[in-house]
Amino acid sequence: MNRMPRRTPRRPRQRRGLAMLTAIALIALVGVAMAAAGAVFRLDLRRTAASVQDAQLRQLLVAGERAAREALPAAGAGAGAVTESNHPVALPPALAARGESLVVRFGPRKKDGEATATVEAALEGRVASQTLLYERGPGGWRLASAALNPPI
Repeated sequence: MNRMPRRTPRRPRQRRGLAMLTAIALIALVGVAMAAAGAVFRLDLRRTAASVQDAQLRQLLVAGERAAREALPAAGAGAGAVTESNHPVALPPALAARGESLVVRFGPRKKDGEATATVEAALEGRVASQTLLYERGPGGWRLASAALNPPI
């Protein structure tokens, strides 16, 4: 008689280690996802703040063009002559308290009846500037061209 050896029933293994590793991996995955979401949120917040500052700088440049136009007749001595000069523009106290500044600089004249002004606006460490070219005609000064300068 061929008898087969009798097998003893095995006890089922408990796989506690695998469950623990899975739980640790999921917690690590959630932590990485939260860190990535926080980094994206921080970047978006900075970008939004920069957009607000850029808009304020553009508004200051527009105000600087008006200030330059108003300063032209006073800066001209005679028929269209403009001398080199700096004209700080007074800002409202709320803007000045935040460290904003606006300066109009008239450069050397290229020819009679022309004036070049550089408007520089500063806000919380950021600076924007533009170069304006004015021509004098029978009706007074007119803006011939305006160009934004690269950031300083």
